[in-house]
Amino acid sequence: MTLASSFIRDTEPVLERLGEDVDALHRGEKPKRKDATIDSDINVVSGGYELIARHANHSARPLQTMVLSTTPTWNKLRRFVVPLEEDKELFALLKRGRA
Repeated sequence: MTLASSFIRDTEPVLERLGEDVDALHRGEKPKRKDATIDSDINVVSGGYELIARHANHSARPLQTMVLSTTPTWNKLRRFVVPLEEDKELFALLKRGRA
């Protein structure tokens, strides 16, 4: 939840600018900003929400296997000795700082 709340807080000005552009289009006017700038803002917002979704997917699995499981110690050991493809992807994301 921290990732989502900080992303939403940080992109609030971007969303407001996009809202102004959409309002101008609804009024039949041309947006004040260039199309490339608008596209860039859209990419920032959509990329952030994709990151939040990926983070949520990867966060759910460790919770299920290491907290809610009846064999959490075994799952932790297996995860580090013989990681599944999902575990490898999560480790790579954490190493890059993008999870």
